[in-house]
Amino acid sequence: MVDFSVIIPTYNNAVTVITSIKCVMDQTFTNWELVVVDDGSTDDTEKQVAPFLDNPRITYVKQKNQGDTVARNHGASLTTGAFICFLDSDDKVTRNWLQDFYDLRESNTGYISCGWIARGKKSYPAVKKNISKHKYSSLSGTYSIRRDIFTEVGGYDPLLIQSTNWEFTARAIECCEKHHLSIVYTNNCNFEYTIHTDPSKKHMRDSKRAAATLYMHNKYKDSGVLHFRKNGFLNSSAINYARVGEIKKSREVFHKLLKEDFSLKNIANVIAIEIPFVRRKLWKRKPSVKD
Repeated sequence: MVDFSVIIPTYNNAVTVITSIKCVMDQTFTNWELVVVDDGSTDDTEKQVAPFLDNPRITYVKQKNQGDTVARNHGASLTTGAFICFLDSDDKVTRNWLQDFYDLRESNTGYISCGWIARGKKSYPAVKKNISKHKYSSLSGTYSIRRDIFTEVGGYDPLLIQSTNWEFTARAIECCEKHHLSIVYTNNCNFEYTIHTDPSKKHMRDSKRAAATLYMHNKYKDSGVLHFRKNGFLNSSAINYARVGEIKKSREVFHKLLKEDFSLKNIANVIAIEIPFVRRKLWKRKPSVKD
């Protein structure tokens, strides 16, 4: 049986996907399979991936453009490994990525994470005791999860377009806890994020984040593992709508938040959104790791 199934979802990343594939091929641990899921790319991704398909452990599949989450779920459905891993097509991992995951695996292990590097800075995983207080917020975007847990939680939410790893991890860890499975990690920084500095990509990311956090508010406003974040989702949505210039939408969300949580902070935000200089100063986007 294959130990690790690696899925690389990709869309119009013909150049960088090659590096991600090579990262998997260079692993010191060898009992893996790789599925590259092309989410309807219009560049020459298929041509660039073709030379790697001589390796029997590598599969390429192309679907119509349906989004990253659908691509991830599709890839997972095509694999057989005991544990599933995901790698974005513009990110990198060290040669010991899978070996370190394997060394941490025990019979009761449900979820494995590792340290990561972003903008040259190392960060380390941390699992807090109380799941309702961001227990899952300090885990990297690359992980290994038991197949049965991935299946039980329904994989990624296909309607979510941003913060997908974060939201999925919350549900996955809750499920692991229900089954008394351990969440483990290594401090080895085996994962390197790619930070996009292109203004157009940052604008698109903020726009997606605005819609995604509003969606998560609606999804978790009454119950669920992220219920405690319901007002935080509204606040994030309003701020990101402001950042991309959708002031009317930002105003609507801030007023919705004020109705649900009448506080001085939210009163101040309702006022701030009406003053261009203030809102630019308060909510200017800082460089951040992608979700």
